[in-house]
Amino acid sequence: MPRLSVLLIVCCLSLSSIALAQTSDIQALQQEAEQGDARAQYLLGSAYREGKGVLQDYKEAATWYRKAVDQDFVVAIKALALCYEYGRGVPKDQVKAVELYIQAWMLADEQEAEYVANTLEQTFLPLGGSKDYVQGYAWVNIQAITSEDSRDYRDRVSRKMTPEQIDKGQKLSRELMAKRKQVQAEKAKNQVAPPALKKETVPASGGTVSE
Repeated sequence: MPRLSVLLIVCCLSLSSIALAQTSDIQALQQEAEQGDARAQYLLGSAYREGKGVLQDYKEAATWYRKAVDQDFVVAIKALALCYEYGRGVPKDQVKAVELYIQAWMLADEQEAEYVANTLEQTFLPLGGSKDYVQGYAWVNIQAITSEDSRDYRDRVSRKMTPEQIDKGQKLSRELMAKRKQVQAEKAKNQVAPPALKKETVPASGGTVSE
């Protein structure tokens, strides 16, 4: 058999093995997702969004993201926000996208919250197009707590605002931070503590007995 033919057969077999492995992975992921695992639901949604292991299907992606969102899975909330922002699998809806980004910011850890706040800032203060200075200022003001660059940018933005707009932006910042603090406290309270380890005693006969 010619060497080229052998190579082609080997390549085909390798590709078939990869495809089979991907199919198996997707089936396992589908099963976990259907059982309610939020991480699996998010990953399955991403597989449909990217067309990885399955046919690309934005509507199916949004469906699985939404299931994970119902469990407050932060990365799924951001993913669904993107779907609404660009109209992928759902009607394009900027208001809904912003609502989801804010929900993600409320639930996210500190590092992830900074990323989401930056996304919201750019939503309200885009490089081009119309700007919402009050909302944009509020998100820059939040980022300015820990970022010198954001403090400089906030000061530049404020020069284009009226005193009334600045007051509204600062008030909105305080309200958002207070709400996030409340959500984070509720989240910490609802986290399930790991089960306590059972003590073991040794009976007179020898083996161990769990109390």
